[in-house]
Amino acid sequence: MYAIQALVMNSWSWNGFANALLMGAVTGGVSAGLGQVFSASGFWGTVGNGALAGAGTGGVTALITGQNFLEGVLKGAVIGGAVAALGQGINQLFNNHNGNRIVSEIKREDILSPTVSSPEDVQKYSYGTMKKFEEGYGSLRKYGVENYYLKNPNGYGVAKDGNFYRLSFWNKIGLGSQPGTSDVLGVTVGKDIYLSKPAFASKNLLTEIVTHETGHVILGNSNLSVLAGSFFEGKGRFAKFFDDLGHISIRKMSLKLFDANAWLQKTDWMQIIKSWEIPESNPLLDKLLIPLIKPFKF
Repeated sequence: MYAIQALVMNSWSWNGFANALLMGAVTGGVSAGLGQVFSASGFWGTVGNGALAGAGTGGVTALITGQNFLEGVLKGAVIGGAVAALGQGINQLFNNHNGNRIVSEIKREDILSPTVSSPEDVQKYSYGTMKKFEEGYGSLRKYGVENYYLKNPNGYGVAKDGNFYRLSFWNKIGLGSQPGTSDVLGVTVGKDIYLSKPAFASKNLLTEIVTHETGHVILGNSNLSVLAGSFFEGKGRFAKFFDDLGHISIRKMSLKLFDANAWLQKTDWMQIIKSWEIPESNPLLDKLLIPLIKPFKF
C-alpha cells in the first residue's frame, strides 16, 4: 500500500517504506491476536472480535504515527465493530443456508389438534422416542428421509413455547427478540425433517406430523415435485388444508393411515371432515404415498 501511495505522490523513501512494513507487521499481529478473543458465536461475537481487533490496530497505529493512543483505540474499535457488524448482517441476509432445497412447514392450524395433552400422553422429546417410532413403523430412510433433527433448521428460531418461527430481518442480525409463541410444529428441508418439542405432545400428533413431513420428502424429491407443488384453490372450512395438489394427497394418506390403526385416536380435523370436503386428488401422487399407509405399533 505504501509503495502505491509513494508512486502516486512521488514521495518514495526507504525510511517511509521501512515504517510501513513495521506498522503492517505489528498491526497485523495485534489484529490476528485480538480477533478471536470473543468465544460467543453469532452477531455479537463477530462484532466483539471486530471491535477488539480494530482497537488493537488503532492503538498501535496511533503509537507509531505519534497520535493520541486512546483516541486511536476508540476509533479503531468503532470502525472494527461497524465493519464486522455490516459483514455479518450482509452474510445473514443474503446467504441461503438451505440452498435450493424445498422447504415445507406443518403448522398448528394445519393439524387442528391440541398441542397440550394430558401428562400420560406426552412423549419424551428425544431421539429415543423417534427410534421407538421407527421400530414399529419402519425406518424413515426407506421413504427417502435422510435425517431427522430435534432442533430448529437454518432460517428458523425456537419460540418460548418450543415451536419454530421464521427469523425476521432483525433476528438474522442479532437484534430481534424471541417470540413467546409460534405455530410451526415441524419443517422439512429437502430430505431432512426438523421436529419441535410440541410435536411430541402425543403419539397421535407425532405420528401425523412425522408421516405428513415424510410425505413431503417423497413428493418433493420425486419427478412429480412440480405437480405436487401445483397451486389448488381449496374451498369451504378446510380450504387452507388443500392449498396444493401435494397436500390433497398427503391429507388423504393421513386419513387412511389412521383408519388402518385403530389404536391411533384421530386428530380433530380427521374426526369432523366429511368425504365430500376432500378435493379429488391426483392418482399419480397418491400412488407415491401408498407405502406410508400400513398398520403398525408405537
